[in-house]
Amino acid sequence: MSTEIKIDKSKKIEEIKSKVDTSVFSLIADFRGLSVSEVTGLRQKLRDSGAEMTVYKNTLARRALQDLKIDYPAEMLIGPSALVNTEGDPIALAKILVDFIKESEALKIKGGLLDGENLDKESIIQLSELPGRDELIAKSVALIKSPVTNFVMILSGQIRNLINVMNAIKEKKQEVKND
Repeated sequence: MSTEIKIDKSKKIEEIKSKVDTSVFSLIADFRGLSVSEVTGLRQKLRDSGAEMTVYKNTLARRALQDLKIDYPAEMLIGPSALVNTEGDPIALAKILVDFIKESEALKIKGGLLDGENLDKESIIQLSELPGRDELIAKSVALIKSPVTNFVMILSGQIRNLINVMNAIKEKKQEVKND
């Protein structure tokens, strides 16, 4: 084996290690049966959400995961495999892939790593059913805002009542003066 090939393989292994190590969520998928246009569309959806999909040889992926001391099911790296990873919202990535699988059953999720923990296909599907980061933030803000909003409404109602009472007294006094 030439030195150039060894260097290229070493670079690929380092690239895989870097992607897996810096990603919040990485998964392996079997893409057999997808057309070029389907793969291109999936990659675009992934890119739009801050994720990416790259195809590597399983032997290089195995070596990278071994170097990172990550345990994984052996069947995860059998057959054609694509590494899909994100440093962003793992739920958004899971939703994109599960939705894509509903459109095209050719894509198969083999497994994944979420913060270093192994996930099987069923766990990834369950992850996709959770509310996304943006939705959780919106719900949190609404929960925080709700008591304050209610308090302001109660106070403004009391102030409105006070103003109505004072206007009624003013009108009563004006009536008495005019008589």
